[in-house]
Amino acid sequence: MGWDKDFDDPTPPGCQGKIDFLFVLSEHGTLEEEHAELAAAFPKWIETIESKFESFDVHIMVVSSDDIWGRTACSERCEQACMFGDDCCPWEDPDRIGQVCCSFEGYPCSLMSLVTACDETMGAGVVFPAGPDASNEPCKFAGGHRYMTSEEPDLAEAFTCAARVGWGGHNRGGDALMQAISPSLNGPGGCNEGFLRNDALLMITWLAPGSDQSKGVVYPWEWYDAVVEAKHGDPNSVIALSLSHIDCSKIYDYPCHFTKLFPHHVISDNDGPYAPAFDEATDLVEVACEAFIPQ
Repeated sequence: MGWDKDFDDPTPPGCQGKIDFLFVLSEHGTLEEEHAELAAAFPKWIETIESKFESFDVHIMVVSSDDIWGRTACSERCEQACMFGDDCCPWEDPDRIGQVCCSFEGYPCSLMSLVTACDETMGAGVVFPAGPDASNEPCKFAGGHRYMTSEEPDLAEAFTCAARVGWGGHNRGGDALMQAISPSLNGPGGCNEGFLRNDALLMITWLAPGSDQSKGVVYPWEWYDAVVEAKHGDPNSVIALSLSHIDCSKIYDYPCHFTKLFPHHVISDNDGPYAPAFDEATDLVEVACEAFIPQ
């Protein structure tokens, strides 16, 4: 990374060359176009991480705003073996005869035995997205974690698989964020064991429609307090990027209000493009590193 100061050690003091990237991606049904914009940004995001943080030890995890794996209606049709053209699913298009009766193609019916409890746990790292415009296949991560590391042989492929979470689900990003950083999921035996590190910076990138439908802790200042507590009381150890409503003009623009609470933050419109905003946010790592005191 191009630091303003020359260090004998390429990993700067403070953050010690460690950063945890957490991507909170909403599956809300209004974000179909935003997910297309998101997919277009993936190559640039990975290029930014690999170029700016080449000497860093990175963790990268994606969580979605839904605790239900896939789409329930499609899963039920898989179990019923209900196909287009059957009496249970009459269909006129001959090209879809024999496919699973669902509103979109590619649902992984034959792989449902691979779904685990963590796949259905709010805030667990995504490794098997399923649904409309999702990867609809298990992602291959090196190391056996629900997050990617610097050891990933093809980071672009792994990230693209995980981050294609699809749309049409719930919009509980606050719940996902809170659980993703919780001791229960990050501790021994947890779904995200080892992701969040005491001696690493944390960068949160949150894609949302503006509002949030969380059922647990529901206010942005409470999310902020939880993140700061997880980072041992140091808000300077966090960089926050919101891809939501840019001006926080409405009281319910919670992801935007949450992001503004951090000293190091960038707020960008969820209409895109997303690559410049991510680049701007990662530039703040240098400033954060200088102030960060590892625990």
